[in-house]
Amino acid sequence: MHEKPGRTTTRDIMNTNVVSVNENENLENIANIMSEKEIGSVIVVNESGEAKGIITERDMIRIIARSGRGFFNLSAEEVMSKPLVTIIPSTDIEKIEKEMRKRNVKYLPVVESGMLVGIVTLKDVINYLEYRINYLTFK
Repeated sequence: MHEKPGRTTTRDIMNTNVVSVNENENLENIANIMSEKEIGSVIVVNESGEAKGIITERDMIRIIARSGRGFFNLSAEEVMSKPLVTIIPSTDIEKIEKEMRKRNVKYLPVVESGMLVGIVTLKDVINYLEYRINYLTFK
């Protein structure tokens, strides 16, 4: 992360290697994807590539508790959290942090013109804030 004059935005801290799945994907495949890629969430997109929902590790545990063994046959569309809370690349970091706290979420997909372009995680925000504290302290 490099010091930038002016405000810091989503674009500065977002991860563009976001993993998405089609809304028809079954949860067995989604669980395998999350495990293999060591990620805590996937974004659910429709056939046009528009972000429609999110499935997190926390969601998976709730679904397993409710559905038991039938869990693996459910589709992403059936279980995804929606409506999807998103941000745009120009959102200020302060607004990202407030939005995460207000909505009690750890992941905010980044969309531009309706298309998924990245994701910001709570870890991204914490890393940035830690960087800023160190920069200001040792400047």
